[in-house]
Amino acid sequence: MLSEYRVRDGQSLFDVSIQCYGNIDQVYRLIEENLSVLPNGLETDLAGGTILIINDEHIVDETIVNNLKLTDRTISTGN
Repeated sequence: MLSEYRVRDGQSLFDVSIQCYGNIDQVYRLIEENLSVLPNGLETDLAGGTILIINDEHIVDETIVNNLKLTDRTISTGN
């Protein structure tokens, strides 16, 4: 299932990968699925409010993802 994720201020692509997939290694899949808004890959300047498409079938660790949702915590290392 596809869903949308709104990037929060201070989040990097690596942060979003952990937030949405539960694993930093999914960052390249995140880029691949969002080339239209991430044309420069890891070099893209990610702004708060950017909408990214997330494919829930690619979640690696549901425990991490669900815990972050339930506790309303955001992974943010400050880009």
